[in-house]
Amino acid sequence: MKTIICDFDMTLVDSQLRPFDHVIDFLNKHYGKYNIAIVSGRPLSAYNAIEKRLKVLGVKFNRIYLNPNLGGKLEHKKHIARKLNKNNNVALAIDDDIHMLNMYKHEGIHAVSPSNLNNEILKFNWSHHFA
Repeated sequence: MKTIICDFDMTLVDSQLRPFDHVIDFLNKHYGKYNIAIVSGRPLSAYNAIEKRLKVLGVKFNRIYLNPNLGGKLEHKKHIARKLNKNNNVALAIDDDIHMLNMYKHEGIHAVSPSNLNNEILKFNWSHHFA
């Protein structure tokens, strides 16, 4: 099954941890057809808080990946992207950071910002990405 990668801060929630409903709706709609991977640059110590917030918001997901060594978040997310994208297994990445979007695209992963999610999805060839 292919994977959708989604960032947490400013992608799923704003700075006050309020939800971006259109992103949550998108992930929940595709859960079960895709693995949903929440990939954040936050440290491992934030795992319980993020998991709890995701559950409170009703976000369906398969796995949370946090930064184990507090190195740069770009390197952390690149490492996870490469791990998940073996055999072109990542269908989409959603992130608010232009540097992350460029990294995902450089890794051969279709990437969109949450603000452009609905517009980009209309143009995206989903049938090509079903496992």
